[in-house]
Amino acid sequence: MSRSWKTGATLLGAAAAGTIVFDRAIELDIGMLPGERHKPLPGDDILPGATVSFDRAITIQAPLEKVWPWLIQLGQDRAGFYSFTSLENLVGCNVTDSHNIMPAWQERRIGDEVPLHPDIALSVADIDPGSSLVLSSDGGRAPRTMDFAFTWSFALFPEGEATRIHVRERYEPHTDAAATMVTRAGVMSRIMTWRMLTTIRKLVEARD
Repeated sequence: MSRSWKTGATLLGAAAAGTIVFDRAIELDIGMLPGERHKPLPGDDILPGATVSFDRAITIQAPLEKVWPWLIQLGQDRAGFYSFTSLENLVGCNVTDSHNIMPAWQERRIGDEVPLHPDIALSVADIDPGSSLVLSSDGGRAPRTMDFAFTWSFALFPEGEATRIHVRERYEPHTDAAATMVTRAGVMSRIMTWRMLTTIRKLVEARD
């Protein structure tokens, strides 16, 4: 296990432990409309045994074609995650955020790696250009000690001239300890994902 992954795991564990008294009071889903939480999304079929999931959503006042170029650039090797870069780099992610659309980053294919960290990557499990992107731990790179499977789905839905982004994380823990960890880490994920979505909204609407 690399030193950077050990540092990341330690900080994640500390964050999870530190939120134990708060996680029941904090809504881990965010931005959801009535009925949206149960809406089928691409990638839902990948982990039929998933027992933990989080949903986040936001509306952007711009059409799909203005939003997708920012979404497809996600990745440690591309535009980063439009979130708290200093925190990501504290655990060794080596992210350099880019707030520009780069033509060279506008394509992903099924099976491509999408790094989260120099030592950790998800793989593209499904993609419908302009509409949805599904990332999965299956086929990616992760420490041997990671005892859960994971999917991260992004779906875009038109709402007139606006776009709704719906993000869903699904986890299939292999142990009770892993189930507890990913549930409590949902507090951190909530914060990081909301920053991502609001940053994408700001970038898109500033250029629309």
